[in-house]
Amino acid sequence: MAISVLTIILLISFVVKTRQKSAGTRGDFVLPARTLFKRGAIKWERPWERPSPYFQDNLSQRLRLETTCEISALVIADQDTLFKGVILSQSGKTFYADSTFRLSLSRNDCVIAFLNGVKVEGIGISSKKLNNFVIQKKDEIGPDEIK
Repeated sequence: MAISVLTIILLISFVVKTRQKSAGTRGDFVLPARTLFKRGAIKWERPWERPSPYFQDNLSQRLRLETTCEISALVIADQDTLFKGVILSQSGKTFYADSTFRLSLSRNDCVIAFLNGVKVEGIGISSKKLNNFVIQKKDEIGPDEIK
């Protein structure tokens, strides 16, 4: 009787230890409640594996800004800030969105804008600051507020 009890105890301890080892090798872990887990930056082995920041093929609107002097700009697309900073003189930037762009410029007269290859009216006409200029589709372009 003692041998059978001892055998059962050894068998149970063996099963428990092998489960603990196999659970540790799978990489599963449990975070304590109310703690945050921060994953480190992904290190891509090959540059072509890295996903594009904007899925340009799926987006229907393309805005191209070309400058003749240095300006500061804020470009918001579909309620997400794409660019906030300085665009250098004699340069340009292209942005993509699903439907709507909102544009603020430090100087309106130094910029030419093209939406899907068509020049945007209202940009490049005065030296005033341009705030919250909404660009949606070719037929629905206009300023909310020009200062």
